[in-house]
Amino acid sequence: MWGAPPPRYPYAPQPSQLYPAQPQNNQPTQLVLMNDGRYHQVVVAPEFAPPGQGYQQGYHQPPPPYQYSQPPPPQQQARGEAGGGGRNGGGGGGKKAGTDDPSLTLSISAVKSGADTRTSLMVRNIPNKYSQQMFLDEIRADHGSKIDFFYLPIDFKNRCNRGYAFLNFVDSADIVAFYNQYAGKQWKNFNSDKVTTAVDWFQTAQDLPDRLQAKPPLSFTPSPSTSSDDSIGIKIDLSSSYQSMVGFGGALTQSSATVYKQLSEENKKEFIAAYYGEGGLGYSTGRMPIHSCDFSVDVYTFADTPGDTSLDHFDDEVTYDQTLSLPLIKDALAATPDLKLFGSPWSPPAWMKDSNDMMGGGALLPEYRDTWANYFVRWIQAYQKQGVGVWGITVQNEPENAASWESCIFTAEETRDFVSDHLAPALDKGGLSDVKIFGFDHNKDHVSDWADVLLGDDSKSKDDVDGIAFHWYSGSCFANVQKVFDAHSDKTLLPSEACYELTVLQDDDQTEEGWLVNGTWAKGEGYGFDIMGDLNAGSAGWTD
Repeated sequence: MWGAPPPRYPYAPQPSQLYPAQPQNNQPTQLVLMNDGRYHQVVVAPEFAPPGQGYQQGYHQPPPPYQYSQPPPPQQQARGEAGGGGRNGGGGGGKKAGTDDPSLTLSISAVKSGADTRTSLMVRNIPNKYSQQMFLDEIRADHGSKIDFFYLPIDFKNRCNRGYAFLNFVDSADIVAFYNQYAGKQWKNFNSDKVTTAVDWFQTAQDLPDRLQAKPPLSFTPSPSTSSDDSIGIKIDLSSSYQSMVGFGGALTQSSATVYKQLSEENKKEFIAAYYGEGGLGYSTGRMPIHSCDFSVDVYTFADTPGDTSLDHFDDEVTYDQTLSLPLIKDALAATPDLKLFGSPWSPPAWMKDSNDMMGGGALLPEYRDTWANYFVRWIQAYQKQGVGVWGITVQNEPENAASWESCIFTAEETRDFVSDHLAPALDKGGLSDVKIFGFDHNKDHVSDWADVLLGDDSKSKDDVDGIAFHWYSGSCFANVQKVFDAHSDKTLLPSEACYELTVLQDDDQTEEGWLVNGTWAKGEGYGFDIMGDLNAGSAGWTD
């Protein structure tokens, strides 16, 4: 169990940081036998010092480092970097502290302060996958009653230990038995059926009084080759791998930005931390409307001059968004700089459509296909100018829906041709070839039909379309998602919209006011059902 970080002490010693033998600022010192065969003395952090002996709470910096006369003991090995890349780029993972060397090295130390002496043990080369609970399980069976304190430093950022620990013994004589048993030997839990994995979990049952409360971690152990019929197990097939995750997030609409704008600065910080901070939900994706949509107060675009095919009057300052959407988006980016943001249009400007109206459907006029493709480029470049990178775009929100709000009708064949002949070339010409293009962006009941047209072997857009986006409003339809994944596993399947509206009330809603105050359990369960179903069928994330 990794749990929450312990209180921050002014300084905690590390085996590789050694200091002169004389006392430092009246601090208690620790004589440590390191692997180079020499004794060294280090300043002791408060958790190792006898109560009330020689420790000053104001001491926050370590003393100057000791200069070795001989090479220092080997440093802990860092774990290798992990990461992967996609068609247009890659990513990486950070290095972690600790070691995966199962051999054990012990160093005897004595903590001294005045006339008091306590004997402790420094344990090194602890496998970095060991949690505090796993470390306790390792030593408790034979020596638990003889140890009155232990300290296993944890790297909470990388979720692993730092490769060493300190043990304080009730009787100094007990250290000999411990040393003789463990010195130079492998950790028993490293490659045995005693290895445990602790999983943090929260109670989510609706009617229990402890709902949404953190519960004691659950430990999983490798099961024997035979088990009882009533056992519960999880089988992991390490020989099989599936899709890589793009991420999880939500839409950054004008309506959300309108509410966000009205919050106090304190509440804005709380909101951003809850959704994008390290201790919050950790959103890693976001969907941005390209000008107005059904979740905006006003109807607007950035090119309102009819017939302006060269977009000479395009608003490169995206003025409307400057005081509404962009502050929210920038605050989200400040908390999560690598946020993957993708844009979606609900309708081209009215003058580009056969209906001359952004509302109620209509279609893009053939003579404005290049202009509309260039509009995407100008919008992306304008957002880049504002410090907002665009990871991807969808071609058209809900292309089969002639809705009463901003909407535009596209067939799968029209989308294929628009992407191949206009949109992809425009992005390439504008230096935006790394921006990912997602087709469809509508309900899962027709996702397979559209994928066949956009990604089929004979489709001219198959190399330009990076993936298929889809919504949930036709029902689960997980089999359709699975069908697309099986046929096009090299493409990204991205759930791009799902929304429970206030007007859609369930039996347990009670009243609208109750829904607003307390939420609705059925809606949360519905989200969970769809997320898990989409992931199992091959999706690379989920967007609220």
